[in-house]
Amino acid sequence: MARFKIICVDNGEQEILKEYDNIDKVIYDMQWRDPSFFFIGDEENKMGYTLGQFIDKFKEDDFEDLKITIHDCYVDVYNKKPTESEIENIFNHLPKKIINLADEWGGFDTEVREMTYEWILRQKNNQVYQDYKNKGIYYNIDYTDNLEKYKDQLNMMGGVI
Repeated sequence: MARFKIICVDNGEQEILKEYDNIDKVIYDMQWRDPSFFFIGDEENKMGYTLGQFIDKFKEDDFEDLKITIHDCYVDVYNKKPTESEIENIFNHLPKKIINLADEWGGFDTEVREMTYEWILRQKNNQVYQDYKNKGIYYNIDYTDNLEKYKDQLNMMGGVI
């Protein structure tokens, strides 16, 4: 049984055009249709959604695994737990390439984790450098993390780099 339906409304009549089980296929198909005549019905047909409403309601949870990965990478880099606002901030600033890979492969994918870790590490190292350059704050050179150390840990856990 299909979870979602693309429904056409013409002269007050509703007609189900297609039915889907896959959220991504609904989104892809709907982006080519005129929103004044088409909407997406949910599994019980109780509610109709525009494309934007549908993405907000059903697609949001797809990135929860990426947010968990962001949390874990943040802990690895900073040795402390991030706040919810820090996770949201990092999520909102991640490069599109990482977001797209997480959408395609899932947020727990090894490649997504490595790229997320490297990006967070780069942000931290840039901040350390800026603090040193602009504010005269002195850091021991060992303060900046060693990416090779992390790659060795990943290899020991079974991730191949």
